[in-house]
Amino acid sequence: MARLYRARWTNEYGLPGEEDFAHWLSELNRAGIDHLTCRKVVRYCTHQRPAERPDQAGWPPRLPEFIAIAMQLLVKGLPSPREALQEAIRATGRWGDFPWSHPAVHLAALDVGRSALTREGTAVLERRFSEAYLPLIARVRRGESLQAPVPRVEPACRQSHQGMPAKEKRNRLQAIRALIHQASRHTN
Repeated sequence: MARLYRARWTNEYGLPGEEDFAHWLSELNRAGIDHLTCRKVVRYCTHQRPAERPDQAGWPPRLPEFIAIAMQLLVKGLPSPREALQEAIRATGRWGDFPWSHPAVHLAALDVGRSALTREGTAVLERRFSEAYLPLIARVRRGESLQAPVPRVEPACRQSHQGMPAKEKRNRLQAIRALIHQASRHTN
């Protein structure tokens, strides 16, 4: 990157061994991005990025953008961390029936929690969500299949309620409500 962007890179991130450079390396390692993937991202930044984002031509990407590009190159079909976070925020109102784009997004949202998705500040939320989402992307890259938990609510009774005493109907309805409440606690 220093060769490609010269002073624009070194002024912003320093040289190998300096603090900002070390921060980049640690974040790339934490995200599971190896040197081969970094080369692909650099190739993208030199060839495709200038055409797609002319305003950024000649400027190095910021670390979150670099990681997002790497993740998109690594795992097709998964949204970038920023897109996944936006999806999780949109889902907070209808958590159970939301059409998640990928189980990794759903699992990261569950890990961060509904209240954090609606109450945290942007910078803190982006960091927390990335910490939950990036390891899941790494698992997908390794070929692991992710399954988001699906709350199962079994009906208290499969038979007809006709002729059933009112007290028994109330008891069964309470049992169903308790199951729903228990399932909703596992998704928060």
